[in-house]
Amino acid sequence: MLVAHALVDGCDYPSLRELAGMPRRNDETEIRELYVRVLHALDIPLPDEETAGRHLLVSLAFGLVKRELSPKDVATRLSMTVAARPREETRLISVAADYSEWISPDELPG
Repeated sequence: MLVAHALVDGCDYPSLRELAGMPRRNDETEIRELYVRVLHALDIPLPDEETAGRHLLVSLAFGLVKRELSPKDVATRLSMTVAARPREETRLISVAADYSEWISPDELPG
C-alpha cells in the first residue's frame, strides 16, 4: 500500500509501478531486489538491519498503543532479525513471544 500511495503522490518510476502490482506471496528475493531499486530511484538510503529492526519495533509498538494491531498481529509481523538492546525493546519482544508460535522465551535477547 505504501508503494501505491507513492504512485498517487506523483512518484512514477517503472520499478515503483512493478512493485505496486506485485502480489504479496511473490518470491521474497525478487520483491527485495525490486524494493532496493525503488529506494535508489527515490534517493532513499537503505537502512542497515539494526536500524530497520528498530523502526519495525517502533511501528509495532505504536500499532499496539493505537489498537490498530493485536498482540498476535505484532508477533506475526515481528522479524527474527531484530536485535533488541534497550529494556523497552526487549519487553516488547517478550510480550510478542507470548503470542508467537515461532519465538520461545529462551530465544529472547538477554
